[in-house]
Amino acid sequence: MKFLTLNTHSWMEKDPLIKLKNLCDAITRQSFDVIALQEVNQLMTSALVDQSLLVTFSATNNEHPIKEDNFAFLLQQELQKNGLEYYWTWEPSHIGYDRYDEGLAVLSLNPIQETRSFFASENTAYNDYKSRKVIGIKSENQWFFNVHLGWWQDKHDPFQVNGKNALHISLL
Repeated sequence: MKFLTLNTHSWMEKDPLIKLKNLCDAITRQSFDVIALQEVNQLMTSALVDQSLLVTFSATNNEHPIKEDNFAFLLQQELQKNGLEYYWTWEPSHIGYDRYDEGLAVLSLNPIQETRSFFASENTAYNDYKSRKVIGIKSENQWFFNVHLGWWQDKHDPFQVNGKNALHISLL
C-alpha cells in the first residue's frame, strides 16, 4: 500500500490554488491508497456544497457541513477530473485563525466502510485552537487514523488527562 500524510496548511500560504493543483498532480502520478491530510480548512462563512457532489464523502458526524472551499473537497474534485475516484471524510477540530473550520481529512482509493472521530486533547472547545481530534476510516477491513497534534513546547500538555496520555487512552 502507498500512503501519504501532509500538513496542507490550506489557504494560509501564497498561491493556494497552485499548491492544490501541484498536490493533485503528485497524487495522480503516485495513486496513493490512503492519504491523511492535516490543517484542512474551509471558511466558516462559505456556502454549502451541493449534496449531489458528495457521493464519495462519508461524514464522521453532521456538526459541520462541507463548504464550497473545503480544501479536501476541492482536491477530491480535481483528482476526479484526473480519473482518480477517492472516497473521503473530513472533520474539523477547532476554529483556525478566527475564520476557518480547521480539521483533518482522510482519502482512500477504496470505499469507506466506517468512520470514527474522537478528541485527542482534554480540551474539546471548538473555539480553542488547542482542541484536537483524531479521525479514522475503515477501508478494506483495515483502520487508518489521522491526527494533528499541537505545540511540542506547550507549558500545559493538552494531551494529558489526569496525568495520563489522552491519545494513548483513546486508542485502547
